[in-house]
Amino acid sequence: MSNNTEDRIRSFGNLFFGISVVLAIILTICGLFVAYNTALVGGWYYSELDMGVYSSVLLTFIIVAAVILLIGFFIKCILDVFAGIHENTRRTAELLSNTKTDSNVYSNVKTEYGVTAGSAKISVPKLDEWRCNNCNKINKNHITTCTCGQEKSKN
Repeated sequence: MSNNTEDRIRSFGNLFFGISVVLAIILTICGLFVAYNTALVGGWYYSELDMGVYSSVLLTFIIVAAVILLIGFFIKCILDVFAGIHENTRRTAELLSNTKTDSNVYSNVKTEYGVTAGSAKISVPKLDEWRCNNCNKINKNHITTCTCGQEKSKN
């Protein structure tokens, strides 16, 4: 399933690259005309085209067009990477929010803070709650004994 945000980021990258391709083509065509006219002005005395001037002017335009293409491609690649990072982050967040934990499966593996080591989703008790050290269940403060039998006072 694709997300609108990732699609918008990728389409913006494709748009930017498309614009850079169009600019490079226009710049190359303009370079042909400018190089031809510059070469004619340079060789007006002999009434022929000065190929040295023509090739140097045209080469300058082609190099600038190539740089514009590379910048457009680079930005497109960066935006594709950002879209992928956003997609992976979103999917990971969805996965973690949809994961249900079974505290009995890993009840024997605990860290020093009483958090089960194998649980994928760890919730923190609110101010009006307490966590049972035996089963990691979160109980309201008015409950004095957890469903596993652990008393709040021995916690």
